Amino acid sequence: MTVFVFITYDNLQNIQAERSLPLGVTEIELTNWTKTREPEEIGDGEKKMNSHSDRAELNEGISSEEVESIDGLYKSGNGYLNLTNINYVTSSSDKLDNVNENVEQSTQKVTGNKVLRAFLNSGSSIQLINYNIGDLYGYLKSDKPINWNDEGKVTWNLHTCVDPKNKVNSVELRMISASFNITSEQIELIQSGKAYAVLGVPAENEYGFEPIMPYNDMVSVFLNGIATNINYECRSVTQSCKLNKFTINYKTTKSNDCWDKTYHQNLSSHTDGHHIHMDTLSGGNKGELTPLDLRNWLRKDKNNIDILIGNYITNSNQKNISCGFSKINLYIIEKPKIDVTMKLYKYKNGQVVYFDENYRPTKGDEVYVRIDIKNTSDNYTLKNINFSKTGRSNQDNITVQMSPDNFIYNGNNITDDIRCYINEDFKNKYKIDALKSLQPKGVLTIMSDKMKYTVGDTNIKYKQIRLSGNISVNYIRDEFKFISAEKIITAPISDEGGILEIKCSVENDDGLSEESFLINVESDKDFSNLSIKPGETYMLKNLSINDSYYINLVVPQDYEIVDSETYQGSSQNKINLSQMEAQNYTGKIEIQLKKKNNPYFYKNKQRKININVLDKS
Repeated sequence: MTVFVFITYDNLQNIQAERSLPLGVTEIELTNWTKTREPEEIGDGEKKMNSHSDRAELNEGISSEEVESIDGLYKSGNGYLNLTNINYVTSSSDKLDNVNENVEQSTQKVTGNKVLRAFLNSGSSIQLINYNIGDLYGYLKSDKPINWNDEGKVTWNLHTCVDPKNKVNSVELRMISASFNITSEQIELIQSGKAYAVLGVPAENEYGFEPIMPYNDMVSVFLNGIATNINYECRSVTQSCKLNKFTINYKTTKSNDCWDKTYHQNLSSHTDGHHIHMDTLSGGNKGELTPLDLRNWLRKDKNNIDILIGNYITNSNQKNISCGFSKINLYIIEKPKIDVTMKLYKYKNGQVVYFDENYRPTKGDEVYVRIDIKNTSDNYTLKNINFSKTGRSNQDNITVQMSPDNFIYNGNNITDDIRCYINEDFKNKYKIDALKSLQPKGVLTIMSDKMKYTVGDTNIKYKQIRLSGNISVNYIRDEFKFISAEKIITAPISDEGGILEIKCSVENDDGLSEESFLINVESDKDFSNLSIKPGETYMLKNLSINDSYYINLVVPQDYEIVDSETYQGSSQNKINLSQMEAQNYTGKIEIQLKKKNNPYFYKNKQRKININVLDKS
């Protein structure tokens, strides 16, 4: 029995729709594709190709009569060569050297939407070529739709031969254009830094796309008429040029690593395997998407993309290369969301007691450190979580480096002493390899009795313990790496680590006096009354170093305060512990009294005093 299966266009649409993308990835289709016409696509009565005049005879598969020889293709100015607007060039000139011609409006109009044979470079290591997008449009922009093959590829042949005299190199320039739309929600996601926007090709694999762009030999991508950071060549020795008067240094893909070489070369077979990775390949072929993120050039609603492609003609081997391009799309890839927090705790009767905003450790307290890593993303399982200190880590009180294999705390490897808990289930304990994977909305808690810290002066000054670093994870696929911006993680510390030492003395005292004196110490928040005896030192501890303290003495009627210039170092009656950092926030105050010669007719009264803040050293 013979069975016939009919696949209609609707069936094909459904098959295509079955290609699924990972959660967190949105595909924006590029449409309205056009491409510069090839010579074989141009009808009779019109020149098939445009060429710089001194390269007009270097033809392959096309006759010289079919090539428009252009005078004045470039003009010198501002230290570089400029592509002349198509309306100001002359065709069919017999002149050989036309670089510096001042060409007026041509009477023999040169028409565009044709392959342009141009300089590969200016022939000078100093003088660059400037291509303005508007002038490129005149020569290359097309309204002819692209006839993609079943694999979403388009190819073409080269029509330029190698100079038999080996004096000049050439490049054939083409332009491929498309448009797409971005919603207000998508543009907000991109411009707020919550997502990447990268180019890629649809793929029939488990991910539904590959973040690559097949090309050869040279490519520049313009978005909305502005040159982006996608400017590449497939040769190892790259060139520079100017796009819209900005100098562009082309990067090479000649020696690029590839995390799926066989598959990617298959996707770019029509470009001799050459392709651009939209992620940086570093660290075991895992890379970030950041460098080729297009968010800076995108806008809401309609966007236009123009892709300038150059194919070299530098040697006879160029005849055998495969030239083409792929139907690419824009992919919005949401970034992972990660939160890292730190808690401090102590043990009390064998139980863990946590500090918080209302119960803060103070100077001299020994505390234990707990670190929580939270995957706040709805879409991604985070893999291979790493935390690394940064160049600013010298500002940290604690340094931490962690991976699924190691945990380094303040320079000490405590991997074997780490205990991990998942989603605050403290009944089940895991080793450090728990960092290999963290599910969406999951929380990984890391603790160890060797993660200890003693609160010091720096902590009470800034009211915190601090550590910082970058989180890096893999997501969507093992080849995608996300590195967060520097995260500064803090836990609150009390600033109540200041000390006041108060001492009173009486002139000519024989040490037998039983007299006591009342001192009032007051801040904006609190006050204390002290009864002190001469010759003894009294201490007020756990004072806020950020408060000012006022000291007043209730003077008995038969005593008076010695008024001497030797008592200096603070304003009268007031001390600021915040200024006592060099003394470990300890202020030493000495009050000197003497008996009056005639104590009669005096009453006890409160007096301001000059306080001498003694240098502890």
